[in-house]
Parts: sequence; C-alpha cells; structure tokens
Amino acid sequence: MPPFGSTEPRRAARRFVPLAVVFLLSSLELRAAAAAAPEVGAMRSFLEANCSDCHANGATEGGFELSSLPDEPTVHDAGRWDRVYDRIQGGEMPPADYGPLDRGESRDFLFDLSRWLSTQQSVEISEKGRSRGRRLTALQLERTLQATLGIDVPLASLLPPDRRHHGFTTVTEGGLSHHDLAAHLEVVDAALEEAFDRARTPQAVWEKELSAKDLARTNPNRRCREPELYKEMAVSWSTRLVYVGRLPVTTARDGGGWHRLTFEAEALKAPKEGLWCTVRTGKLSSSAPTMQDVGTFLVTDQPKTYTFEAWLPEGDMFEVRPNDHRLKQGQTPGGQVGAGEMQPQNVAGLGLHKATLTRFHRGPSDEEVRALLFGDVETQWVKNEDRKKGQPSGWHEPKPRNPQGALSALMRQFADRAFRRSVDSASLAPYIADAQANLQAGQSFTEALRGGYRALLCSPRFIYHVEEPGELDGPALAARLAYFLTGGPPDAELAALGANGEITKDDVLRAQTERLLTEERHGVRGLERFVQDFAFEWLDLSELDATEVISLYPAFDPALQISMRDQTHALLRAMFAEDLSVTHVVDADFVFLNERLADQYDLPFTAKPTEWSPENGGLIRVPLPKDSPRGGLLTQGSILKHTADGAATSPILRGVWASERLLGITVPPPPENIPAVEPDTRGSTTIREQLAKHRADPSCASCHVKVDPVGFALESFDPAGAFRTDYMTRRGGKTVPRAPVDPSYEMPDGASFDDVVGFQKLATRRPDPLAANLASHLLTYATGAPVAFADRRAIDDVVWQARDADYGTRSLLHACIQSPLFRRK
Repeated sequence: MPPFGSTEPRRAARRFVPLAVVFLLSSLELRAAAAAAPEVGAMRSFLEANCSDCHANGATEGGFELSSLPDEPTVHDAGRWDRVYDRIQGGEMPPADYGPLDRGESRDFLFDLSRWLSTQQSVEISEKGRSRGRRLTALQLERTLQATLGIDVPLASLLPPDRRHHGFTTVTEGGLSHHDLAAHLEVVDAALEEAFDRARTPQAVWEKELSAKDLARTNPNRRCREPELYKEMAVSWSTRLVYVGRLPVTTARDGGGWHRLTFEAEALKAPKEGLWCTVRTGKLSSSAPTMQDVGTFLVTDQPKTYTFEAWLPEGDMFEVRPNDHRLKQGQTPGGQVGAGEMQPQNVAGLGLHKATLTRFHRGPSDEEVRALLFGDVETQWVKNEDRKKGQPSGWHEPKPRNPQGALSALMRQFADRAFRRSVDSASLAPYIADAQANLQAGQSFTEALRGGYRALLCSPRFIYHVEEPGELDGPALAARLAYFLTGGPPDAELAALGANGEITKDDVLRAQTERLLTEERHGVRGLERFVQDFAFEWLDLSELDATEVISLYPAFDPALQISMRDQTHALLRAMFAEDLSVTHVVDADFVFLNERLADQYDLPFTAKPTEWSPENGGLIRVPLPKDSPRGGLLTQGSILKHTADGAATSPILRGVWASERLLGITVPPPPENIPAVEPDTRGSTTIREQLAKHRADPSCASCHVKVDPVGFALESFDPAGAFRTDYMTRRGGKTVPRAPVDPSYEMPDGASFDDVVGFQKLATRRPDPLAANLASHLLTYATGAPVAFADRRAIDDVVWQARDADYGTRSLLHACIQSPLFRRK
C-alpha cells in the first residue's frame, strides 16, 4: 500500500484486502484466506538475499536483526514487519550506497507482505477485536458516576493518574492492580456518599453579597497577601509574589462545592492596553502550593463585571490578581505586602468594588437526585430531634410498602444506567440477593440499597466497556459514541436509540453525532467539551504546566499561558464547527488573538481593551498578515511551550513530537547504542552542527531526514513561543544574542525551504498525510486501540471520503464515526 497521501493511482492501494470486506468475512473464511496467503518463508528469503549484510549473522544496524521478525505478528505488535514494509516501500532501505532493489522483486515482495500481514491481523481482529479489556478512564469514570447518580463532584483526582499508551489514556494495556481497585472503591464510596447526602438532606445552595471591605484584608495594619482597602476598593498590586490577591472570604466550607464568583473591577495605574489579570483557586499557602487556573480577563479604568466558576474543595479559595509580567512589578520586602507600600512604587493594580459569591449545583437538583436513587418510592421527612450545630434539621427516609420488591426494582433500574445497557435477570440475581439478605439481616432499606448500588458500581460490567468481537450492538455503539464525544455515558435519548438498535443506522448515527456536538450540557457546548478533552491528550496540553519558563524570558506569565491554551481550543473549535481543512493543523490565514497574545506574537491588534468579552476565551478572530508563520496549530504558543524544556529548544524533540502528532510521520525509537543529542547552551557548537555529526550515522539518518525539517523550522521560536532570529543568553546581567537561528532545511523529497513559512507551504501541499494522521488519532482515542497495519485501508477510505469536502475536519470526524474501525470492536 502506498503511504498516506501517495499520488500513486488508487488502484495500487486496492492490493490490500479491503478492510470493509474483511469485516464481513467470518473467522473461518479469514483463516482460509490466511492459509492461502504467501508463506512467511518466501518473505524471509527476500530479506536474507537483500538485507543480511547489515541485519543478519551478528550484524544489527540500527538495532535490527532479521531473526527478530516473528512468524505470527499480532494486531498490537507487528513485530517490526510493518516497519520493514514502510522502509522498503518508501525507498529508505536498502541505503543508497548499497544499490537499488530489483523493481519487480521489490513490488512482488511488498504485495505479498501486505497481503500476509493484513490477513494475519484481520483474523485476530475478527476473533478478538481491535481493543481488549478496555476500561473507563479516570475522567470517564468521574462523568459516568456523575451521570448515574446525578452528582457534580469532581472525582478523577481521587484516582491514580491514568497511564497513557500510544498517546491516549483511552488505550488500556494491562489489568487493574490492587491499588487501582482500592482507589476505585474509594471513588465509588465518595460518589455514593455525595448522592445519598443530597437525596436525603437538603444541600446548602446560597448567595452572598461581598463589599470591598469584605474582600480586603481584615487587619489593615497587617503585612499579608490579601487585597488592601484603597479608595473604597479591595486592591491587589502587580508583583511576582505568589498568592497575592487571595480572597479568604471565598474559602469553601461544608465539604466544598461549585462556586460562582461575580465581581465588579477596574484597573489602577494601568497602561492604555489595559491590565491582564488571572483567576485561580487553591489553598494558596506554602503548605499547599498547587493552584488551578480558572481563567484570565482584561480590566481597564472603566468598571466592568466579570464572572468565573470553579469547584472549590474544602478549604480552597479564589485568587484574583494582576498577572502581566511585562509591566513593572512591585518589590515586597519580607515576602508580604503592607498597606500603602505599593502606591509609591507606581505599579498597576486591580481594584474590586464588590462581589457576589454563589454556591450552586451543576446538573440535577436535589429532588432529581432523590428520584434517581429512590425512584417512585415514597420518602418520609424525619426530624433530627437531637440536632447539634452544623447538623441538618432532618432527612428524607425512603419508606417502601414492599421493601424486598422495591429493592429489586430499584437495583434493576440502576443497573441499566450503570452498565449502559439492559441487564438480564440472571446476571442481576446475585447482586439483588445479597442486598435483600442484608435487608433481612437488619440493615435499613437505605443501607441495603446503598450496598447494592455499591456492588453494581464495582462490577466489571460497570468498570469496563462491554463489547463483543464483530459489529457493535446498539448499546455498545451508543456508548462508544457518547464516550468519544462527551467523555461520559449515553444520555436518555442516545441510550434509547441504542436499546432499540436505531443507532446502528448510518443516518441516525450521523444525526446523534451532530446533536452531541451542538447541545449544551451544564452550560458547556458539546463541541467545546470534546475539543478540550481531545486536545488535552492529542496535543499534550496536559503538559502545559510541566515546564517553567526561565528568567531569560521574563514576559512569560500565567495570563499568557492561559491565553495560549484558550487559543488552541478556539482554533480547534473553528476547525470542527466550520469544517475547515485539516491543513489548518499546519497553517491558516487567520488567528485567534487577544492583546496579550498579539504582543507575544508581534502581530497587529486593533480591538479596544473595553471591548474584551469572555466569549471564546476573550479571543478575537483576525486575519493574518501575508507570510506570517502564526497560522495553524503547529506554531501556536501552547505547542511551542510544552515541546521545549523552559530553557532551551531541541529540533529533535520538537521534530519528533510534531511529526507524530501533527504530520503523520511515524518515528521509531532510536537504536539503544545511539546517545541522545543535548543542546549546547554554552554556544560552543550549534545544534545544527551537532546533528550533522549525528546524521552521519546511517542508523540515524533515515529518521532524521523526516523529523529534522519541521524541527529546524520551529527553531524560529523560543521556549516561550516568541519568534526569534537569534539564540539568546545572559551575559553581564543582560540578555544578548548568542548565535543566529538557521531554520532552513530540506524536505525528504528534496524540496528546500528557508524559513518556517516555507515549511508550512510545503507541508500543506499534501493534505492526505495530515488527514490520515488526524483520523488515526481520532480513532485511537475513540476506540482505545492504535491503528494497526490491517487498519490502514480503512484510514485511507476515511481520508478518501473527506476529500470531497476539501479535507474538512468535521467531515473527517463523521467519516471516522461511520468507519468500520469505529463501529466494530
């Protein structure tokens, strides 16, 4: 098969057994096809005749030896047979100095190898499926418990971090350890505790009006980090001191919850462009330094109202502060701020006039939670006769007329929700029997019911995605679509379509895809949720906080980092919403900006500070100047920041990341005997000089010819995402040029470019690889299985379908969901 995006006639790709046809064949038919496929011995003979000088009889160039190729490759481990195919098909092997292969023999070998390897893997797929033992991720578990029980408590943080395989947490390898099971039980108990508390006891939902005096420090003479009362405002001043602007009056009590902070604010002594500020949450103390970003906003000397929402665990509070490191920062001797100390320093400040703090619930009300848990069982209000301070006045106690029957009925209803499908009586019988036995042994109805729910939530049918080999049935397909697009279980409409099988119809599946992307749930549009979840893993936005930009780049600050993240989300939303071409991954003629990003990117920005709006993260879509490199995901600050280490850049690290995540270039791990190349930050040699020696090794050259072009093109950007023409260093207390940046290079096909704009133009000429890459990542994320050699034909079909829509991203998404790869286990 030609590589993705090949310009060879399409008939060349047809040499593969079409995957859609393979999926229709029975296991016995596939095994018959496997028996008729070429023998592995014939392929070994070809390799031994042409490759043994470097890869046999003790020779292991590139860490590869022919004898390591298995006779029975699997779906998840092709045993490097796929690499053999790609290297020979791409003309990379044998090396140029070895001499070319006979074209006829090479063509026949590739045809036989593709047929043999595809058939081997297709047999395994038909019998076991592409994904096995796939369980809920931490985020999926959180959202499933929330939907099943009607609660809004974040739970993922109580679980061990998910391990990522092939770039995604949705790909499962290995079973659950006893630590995983213990953590799962802890999360289930926490969820049930919250649900039963809300169902039985009225929850505190309130609103507090806060004056500037309430928001300011309680002791005006105390040096601290809370705002000071100044000109009838609670004012926090620009300083690099952490936790300045914390608001103890917003501290969460009674177990924490969702809080909405609405405040009126203005800037003091700010530049005409306005003052950039951030909202974060946390304990905000040295004993618990972790903070969570909530958002950023631009404030001017005209008072304006802003609103932010966040989950505050017990003891957490809001921090609202100036956070623009381009501006002069106040000095804080002793690590605290005294009232009146900042005004003489002439630094900008943020003044809060007033605020409203609201404690609320996202999703179902307490009454709706009660209905989810107790169904139509009547409840009785029980007054708390011995009420003490902090205790509720009473609670709702279910009083069924037939406790045993009610217990059975409620557990059946609950199991259908929890297992994402209708459950047969035989499977439920042990769970119901245990709960009824506990009821007979003296437990209250509520205790027995809770214990029954607990057992169901610890069942493998809840923890795992239940899918049988072959075409997914209605409930499994509905669940796969829901978890792909929303990260949670099917809602009532989708579950009903799964139960009656309607979801398996192409038009219904497409309509539900559109609905899930456009409908709002708890104030968040489906597309927004999908973009955030997918980008968090595909683009490694989870790593945005992993590196700290050093003082060589003093203008980098939290407001800029939040804006960079929001910019990536904004472009992806536009790509999927407007069906923009997948080439926008590399380049575009527009960009989403605010003043902070425009300054970092050195781009014109004409919007007035007073026009700032929280819509779209406060970003505005603007056309790019001609030949600007700032279009597309590739050159966005979020990507450039997390692919550097905060101090230096590496064309290898950036090149490998961009190749695999954005460009569709597979990069095998380097041979074990090849040392890593580290940038020489002292400047005695350039990274280009270091890599020239590295590429002289034949074991390295074949990979570097692919990853170095994009890696060197991106050398035009520093670790903070700003454009540069020189590498900088600190000398004599000043930042000075160290060496000029040379972003020029040559593409694998021989085309050359002088700068990153030239690279973008060359890379976008061939959209097929970009589309195939995005389709592969979407399907890996959706199905929990990486794309195997036998799946390549299906990926090619997905790309082919998107061509008519100019490789539109939404069209590509629909083609993925309609693909046999998505609709089968």
